[in-house]
Amino acid sequence: MGALTFGSFPRSGNHFFTHLTNCKWIYHRICDLEKEANVVVSIRNPLECIPSWIVRENDCSKNRAELNLEWYCAYYEKCKELDIVVLPFEQLISDPLFCINYAHKKYGLEPLQSLDYDLSTDFHDPTKDKTGYEQIIDEMRLAPSFTSAMSLFEELCHPVG
Repeated sequence: MGALTFGSFPRSGNHFFTHLTNCKWIYHRICDLEKEANVVVSIRNPLECIPSWIVRENDCSKNRAELNLEWYCAYYEKCKELDIVVLPFEQLISDPLFCINYAHKKYGLEPLQSLDYDLSTDFHDPTKDKTGYEQIIDEMRLAPSFTSAMSLFEELCHPVG
């Protein structure tokens, strides 16, 4: 019997999911999506995850919004192509056991009876300083790939189950 493999665009619940399941994490690499078995990803609104990633990485490059939007689109287009389980970020954090068992069922794995996790352990790393978010969001809205990224999010972000 296999196990789940998890990877997602940055700032989309990656540490949360891997902490809950102790699964293999393939980070944010598109090339690994087709190399691994039982892959699950989460999807978060690009208006939330991209500014968080840019701030976290202290990215000050001129075309940072467009480059990250292109990456977001390429990542989730590959997920669509490979028919990977996509979990909406909001559903994942509000009902993790259901989401994990949905992925287990899709891949023919044994469901979990419960999750043993403690959110107070500070395993997650939320972006607390949102200084600059509005400027980044303005840059994103003007970027050529913005409409594609939002359309892709709307297409893939539907509750599982």
